[in-house]
Amino acid sequence: MESRDWSLGLRNQLTNGTLVSVTYLHRELVRALDDVGIIDDNPDGTRTFAYYVASPGFGIGRELSSKAPPMPEAVRDYDSIIVEATSRPTSRWWAHAAYVWSRLDGNYSGVQALRNPESGNTSQFADTVSTAFDASGKPTYGPLETDRPHQFTLQTYDGPIAGVTFGLAQYVGSGTPVSLQLRYAIPGVAGSNRNFYPEGRGSLGRTPTLTQTDLLLRYDIALPRSLTVRAAVDLLILFDEDTETSIVGLYSQQALSFPEEEFYSGFDWEQKATKLRKNARFGNASSFQAPRESRAGLRLSF
Repeated sequence: MESRDWSLGLRNQLTNGTLVSVTYLHRELVRALDDVGIIDDNPDGTRTFAYYVASPGFGIGRELSSKAPPMPEAVRDYDSIIVEATSRPTSRWWAHAAYVWSRLDGNYSGVQALRNPESGNTSQFADTVSTAFDASGKPTYGPLETDRPHQFTLQTYDGPIAGVTFGLAQYVGSGTPVSLQLRYAIPGVAGSNRNFYPEGRGSLGRTPTLTQTDLLLRYDIALPRSLTVRAAVDLLILFDEDTETSIVGLYSQQALSFPEEEFYSGFDWEQKATKLRKNARFGNASSFQAPRESRAGLRLSF
């Protein structure tokens, strides 16, 4: 795996002590290292499917099938502009706010371990050439699964007011892309059943905007002999939004299967999908924001 990144930033302290900064960050994938599925043409006319570790789009990771176009190189480009403001801390008040505009674009979402450690350090991007092409026969590029164009965060505390110190953390983020997916199996090649994006990435829009509000309360009680008891209450995900964080985009559990030459020359996926049994979960949420969480505690200081 090889990547490169660079950043440029400006920072300035205002007369009231507030620190403001603007940062631009660019990060790009140069070459991925992943498992690639290569289809071998045997002398007896059969075709077998085998995995190799290679860089998709390079060397043995380029020509994966004699009946398919070359495997595209893995592309994962990230650009962001970060605007931050931090107040000067005082004995009773402090705040930090940040806005991030970003774009995560390409065809390679990264290894599964980044999202699910139990699945291993692999992805399905280069399992077959079909995973990298849409129904028009063109390579699939677009917003990747974790792309959130707009994010805003605020952390602040105030107090003590009547003995109580208040802390607030607020997050607002754009939804992530939802993509229509189908499965395609190469005729006569066992193990070649893989998902692809017939209409490209992000074709079904995005999940709802994600928000989270956390409230923290602290109350100190002075006791004799220089003892202090601090009562603390943390209310995480205060409004219990139950927002959808993932939506099922797989149209059917069944796979299309027709010659590779037809797949890469372009086809009407809707016409071919009429033979498939529609996934009952298609278009429905598969995961939600965590529920509200409350914590309470006491601490004795001496």
